[in-house]
Amino acid sequence: MDNSSKPFPCNACTRSFTNHNSLESHRESRHGKLKFSCSKERRWILGEGKLPCGDLFETKAERDMHQQDFKHN
Repeated sequence: MDNSSKPFPCNACTRSFTNHNSLESHRESRHGKLKFSCSKERRWILGEGKLPCGDLFETKAERDMHQQDFKHN
């Protein structure tokens, strides 16, 4: 499926949305309190490029600990 018409991807699953409000509604209803996302990059499993990590956390402290512990690059 071409997601170019849905430029707002959910970082917790594979869905994409046409606008930010729909994305936020989806995230709240499907993923609950996971408000803090990791924006650090990590390497693709296959390939040479990098992608944002996108892992989601309930608290900023959990996200910060993840960013310190997880080797993204």
